[in-house]
Amino acid sequence: MGCFSNGTEGCMYEERWCSRCLHLGDDTHGCYVWFVHLMSDYNETTKDILDALIPRSEDGLRNEQCRMFIPANPHDRLTPDMFQG
Repeated sequence: MGCFSNGTEGCMYEERWCSRCLHLGDDTHGCYVWFVHLMSDYNETTKDILDALIPRSEDGLRNEQCRMFIPANPHDRLTPDMFQG
């Protein structure tokens, strides 16, 4: 889910995914997924939303790609090092 153990982990996720996403550059609305993460108190409602939007890896050790991710650069391809924890 979209929970991070500390600010560094959140910043690393933001750098890995959000900084390359079309939604980050949307000056009109911004990213609603990141907004929910920042405003969340991790109650059952927001936890369920974040679980759906930012899934955990199969081993449960890290957050996977946001389901709303759209590359800002259409030539931006995923590489194996992006999945290293």
